[in-house]
Amino acid sequence: MITPSEKTQIDTIVKPGLDHVTSGQRAPKFESTNGIGAPPDKRAISNSKSNFQEMKTSTSKKSVWNSTSQKPNSLRRSRVLKRGGVDLVPLSEKHFPYAWAAYRRGSFDGSPLFPADMDVAEFTAKLAGQTMEMMRAGHEVAIGLARKGEELIPVLLVSIEYGDAVATPHAVWFPEASPRNRLELGLKLFISLKKQHLVLTNIVSRKGEKSADVKFQEHLCKYGVLRRVGTIRDYYGADVNSVLFQSVGN
Repeated sequence: MITPSEKTQIDTIVKPGLDHVTSGQRAPKFESTNGIGAPPDKRAISNSKSNFQEMKTSTSKKSVWNSTSQKPNSLRRSRVLKRGGVDLVPLSEKHFPYAWAAYRRGSFDGSPLFPADMDVAEFTAKLAGQTMEMMRAGHEVAIGLARKGEELIPVLLVSIEYGDAVATPHAVWFPEASPRNRLELGLKLFISLKKQHLVLTNIVSRKGEKSADVKFQEHLCKYGVLRRVGTIRDYYGADVNSVLFQSVGN
C-alpha cells in the first residue's frame, strides 16, 4: 500500500501532534465533492462547544459512535446493517497511511486543500494541521471501516461540522469502498447523527445532470434517514447548483 519510507515520514509528522485526536476531541472538514456533502466554501464554520470526549468515552445509549446501542427504527435498515461489517471510529494516527494511499489514487481530487502534486510529507502535514485546526473549532472526524476478508480496513474519511443542534457531514470515500460499504456506512452515520442533531447536507450538481452523489443520497432517502428538501440554483456559479438534504426523525 505504502513504502516503508513513506510510513516513516507519516509517523514522524503525525505522532508528535495528534496524540490528542484519539483522546476524544473533534476534528476537521476536508473539502471534497466525493460522497456525502460538498465544498462548503460559502458557509461559516461553527464554533460550537465540543462534547465528543463525553460521547466517545460514555457507555450511554446516547453515544454517537456506540453502534451496539443505536438500533435502526425500520426493518429495512435493520436488514442492511444486520451483517455488522462496518464501523465508525475516531480518526487516529494509524489511519493516516490509508488516507495517503487513497490520496495517491485520486480520492481527494478536486480539493483545493489537497492539490494533486503533494508528496507524502506535504499531504500528512496538511492533513494533520487541518485536523488540529478543526478540533479546536469543536468539530470531529471519523474513519469508516469495512470488512475485507478477515479484517476491517478504512474506506471512508468523514468530517462533521457542528452548529446549534445541527450536524453537517462531509465525506471522502476511499477506492476500496464497495456500493454495499457506502450504503451501510451512510446509514450508520445518519442514524447515529440524527439521534442528537438535525443533519444537513448539500451536493454540488450541474444543471441538467444528476451526479452519483445525488443518486446516492436519494437512495438513502428510501431508508427513511433523509429527505430531499430542494435545490439552490447557481449556488456554486452559473449552472452549478446545490442540492439539499436533511435528516428525517430521530
